[in-house]
Formats: sequence, structure tokens, C-alpha cells
Amino acid sequence: MSDDVFGTDWQQLEFTDAQATLAYLNSNNGTDWNIGDVVYAEIEFEMDDDISDEQQFTLSLQADSTSDSGSISDNLIESTYKSNFFSIGSGVFRTPNLSIPADTYRLQHRTKFEGSGTIRFRSAAIKIVE
Repeated sequence: MSDDVFGTDWQQLEFTDAQATLAYLNSNNGTDWNIGDVVYAEIEFEMDDDISDEQQFTLSLQADSTSDSGSISDNLIESTYKSNFFSIGSGVFRTPNLSIPADTYRLQHRTKFEGSGTIRFRSAAIKIVE
């Protein structure tokens, strides 16, 4: 499974002291993924030099289940590292692996940015570890 949400075109967002969450939901149990599969989320990003007031940039992957909710996130920055991180400018952001628990009916891929400036995303996907 590789559900590329944005394809190869960059989706650009411009922030002024604001936040946004990009969410992708996949409810295709038995088609795109199965209970017990090990999956991860990833997204490609690119930032302009105008990034400021950065407070948060996270990617999370959640398995919504009727009996249990598995969730894993990868906080790309923390307040003590934010000035160093934002000098990177671009890259691929990936969560750790998540084993899909029993009774899962939906996977959620969420990217959140909070701050000011211009950021672009593409190639957002939930992938099975092979």
C-alpha cells in the first residue's frame, strides 16, 4: 500500500502565526492493509527561509480500533531544537513503525505545522513495511 495523498505536485501553505493539520484517512481494511500489518507514515517537505515563530512540526500515524487505539508519532522538532531543525529546509519525515492492532477500522496520517512562513508538502503516504 502506498497511498500518495499529494502525488508529485507540491502543495504550498503560507502561515502567519497560525497552525494547520493535514489529515489523510484510509478505511480500506482488507484492500490496502490488514490487521497485523506493520506500517509507517511519511511525507516530503520543503521550507522557505521565511520560517519563523516555529512551535511545532509533527507527523503522526494512528490506528483507530473499536477495542484499542494504537498511535505513534514522530515529533520532528522540540522547543530546544527548533532553531537548528529549521535550517535543514527540506527532507522526508517518517514515523516509527506501527503494528495494526485487532479491530482497526481506519488509519490516520496527520501532519501538523504551527508557526509562520512558507512550507510545501508532497508524497504523503501510509506504507507497509516489506
